[in-house]
Amino acid sequence: MALRNRRLHPKIPILQNTDGEPLSLHRLTFRIDDAATAFEALADLDIMESCEELLERAERDRSGRLVKAHIGWHKPGNAKMPSWDNTILGHLTIENRTLVVEVNSTQRAARIRKEIEKRLGSGVLYERDVITSPERMLEEGKRPKPDPNRDREQRDLMADPVVRSAVKRQFEAHYETWADRKLPALGGLTPRRAVKTADGRAKVVILLDGAEEGTLLDDPTFRLDLDFVRERLGIPRSRKDA
Repeated sequence: MALRNRRLHPKIPILQNTDGEPLSLHRLTFRIDDAATAFEALADLDIMESCEELLERAERDRSGRLVKAHIGWHKPGNAKMPSWDNTILGHLTIENRTLVVEVNSTQRAARIRKEIEKRLGSGVLYERDVITSPERMLEEGKRPKPDPNRDREQRDLMADPVVRSAVKRQFEAHYETWADRKLPALGGLTPRRAVKTADGRAKVVILLDGAEEGTLLDDPTFRLDLDFVRERLGIPRSRKDA
């Protein structure tokens, strides 16, 4: 059964963000001249909160100087999810003379780097971009024990609740349309068509069970519940909670 499961179920679904861009987590780091100046130049990237609201959660030193602030990067609406009133494109953290930006695609990384450098000019210096692919996240998540030599920035990235939430949502978004995608594991059939035969139905069950098991990353944050897909296909709900 294990061999059959590996053969039928690919290592990881091909994931995209809601702009249709391949998913990869980027953590860009910049050196900035001044935290307050950077905040003032970048605060309006957050269309969900005012500058005053962002400053309420910001941290200051004893003299009142801004030392740390968080800024969301949003755009209005979402083409793939009409019910969403906005799309989270990324998250910016300003801390002293460091600016860290987290986004979930190469395209967004390029866009935000260009925007930051345009807004801050000579007051910013790009340092590095640490990239974590979905394959890498799964590979590292399946390791039985933590690796003490693992890159600190990657550990920090996955510890960020904003990033974790975005990753989980990308997995869930993939399965929103999964039932009607032609899959090589099903001989080019869609799951909706495959379940019309006993053999195809069995394969779809294996794929869904494997998907839930294969995306745990040893962390409940990433646990998928695909019973909504099973209901669409008319197959029994998972017995994982039995």
